[in-house]
Amino acid sequence: WQVGAIPFASRPRHYLELLAGAHRSLVIHGNYLLDDEIEFVAQHREQMSMIYCPRTHAYFGHDPYPLAEMLSRGVRVALGTDSRASNPDLNLLSELRFVYQMHPQISPSEIVRMATLDAAAAMGLEQHLGSLTVGKRADFVTLPIDDDTPADPHELILDATSSVTATFVAGQQVWSGRR
Repeated sequence: WQVGAIPFASRPRHYLELLAGAHRSLVIHGNYLLDDEIEFVAQHREQMSMIYCPRTHAYFGHDPYPLAEMLSRGVRVALGTDSRASNPDLNLLSELRFVYQMHPQISPSEIVRMATLDAAAAMGLEQHLGSLTVGKRADFVTLPIDDDTPADPHELILDATSSVTATFVAGQQVWSGRR
């Protein structure tokens, strides 16, 4: 840390301007960014991504997160879990389901995208991860499907209370919930 790198009483905008010069930067939380700061992040979405940790945000009782506004302005938002200090289980699927409950104006497909394609892009790994596409690693989980599944498969993931039944990394099963 360089003393004086950011003057005393600086706004988050000053930090964002420094981060914009980096090859890639993750803006964690961003709970109280002003309009011009959100716009700045949107203008630098190729190298700058917002990381929203929904259940941690709720744990600390913050004002409602401006998720819809960020997305409508073009900010790349990826979902995170923060830490066990403020999150009951670090379960990313639970984060998605929480966003679905708390932000009904956000489409199910957009919520799933924030945890897959947008998360991979935020880390600079979109060529290797984030979707089941030829040439990418096959990292995925499986969930049971009920008979009365919704037409939108994204809703199935978000509406369900079901648990993950298996985890695959690079196409190989590494965990099974069946015992």
